[in-house]
Amino acid sequence: MNAFREDTDLLTLPLNFTIQLEQPRKRLGFLGATLRGGLGFVLRDLYCKHVPDSQGRCSDPEHCAYGTLFEGIKASEQLHRAGADRLPQPMVMNVESPNAWRGELNEVRFGISLFGCATQFAPQLINAIQELAKRGLGPDRELGKLSNIDDSNIEGFNQPKLLEANPAPKHACSLKWSFHTPLDIRKSGVSLNRIGAIDLLLAGRRRWELLCQAYGETNYEADIGERLEASQFRVMGDQTSVWKFERYSARQDSRMEMRGIVGDVTIHGPWHQAGAWLKYVHCIGLGKHASFGFGRTTWQQRVAIAEQANTSHTRIPHG
Repeated sequence: MNAFREDTDLLTLPLNFTIQLEQPRKRLGFLGATLRGGLGFVLRDLYCKHVPDSQGRCSDPEHCAYGTLFEGIKASEQLHRAGADRLPQPMVMNVESPNAWRGELNEVRFGISLFGCATQFAPQLINAIQELAKRGLGPDRELGKLSNIDDSNIEGFNQPKLLEANPAPKHACSLKWSFHTPLDIRKSGVSLNRIGAIDLLLAGRRRWELLCQAYGETNYEADIGERLEASQFRVMGDQTSVWKFERYSARQDSRMEMRGIVGDVTIHGPWHQAGAWLKYVHCIGLGKHASFGFGRTTWQQRVAIAEQANTSHTRIPHG
């Protein structure tokens, strides 16, 4: 546990939920959007008692479960000078890949990880999910019941803990990146259709730095790694595609397109110099809309290029 403190003191509370549906369903669409929209509405209805500001946001987000989880906390002066007007939301939703379900669906399984100050609102979050199941999921209001949290009784949950690290590469290598849910990384406000090494580096370092400085136990500079160039990386294989869908936004009273990249891409390069974020990306996600379940990302180290011809692409296990 102490070894992780060299990288971060960011606390997290990962919670896994199971909702039993009253009637089997063949499809609920992309679960992240289904859950996020309903959960935000219920959480605000139950707990946000503050008069909205001129932009319709909670006027006291730091003391409100809805404001903290769904609107984010205003950036400090230090982070504002670094170009961060608002902080990343201190939560990540973990759902299955789009269109992952086949056949009838009898239960809905998903996870939500809270960071830093957001962990204090776990009881309110659990109550809101219980209420959401009673009110119904999705546009057809599919009724259900919250049956499990972390495979235990719904009255109990674990205490916050330090993020769990994956062993980092010790030398230049090939990493197979898997984007399990849509990854939305943008340049100049435009979503990318292809993801390169530098895109991953910049997105990972930025998200890691903001999460650590905003929600860590102490305010310190996160290890974001060394300066790297695109010429130091090579794409060895790309099986990614763009996935998109439309959702209705009650706040904006309009339909909105959401999109991102799913699939796998293998990139060779000096990943050992990428920075501490690489060890925690499976916990924090990447890109925009993490609270919708976007950006669930993992990587696996592959064999060295010189060995590929003799090893039939055998994977090197972590550690």
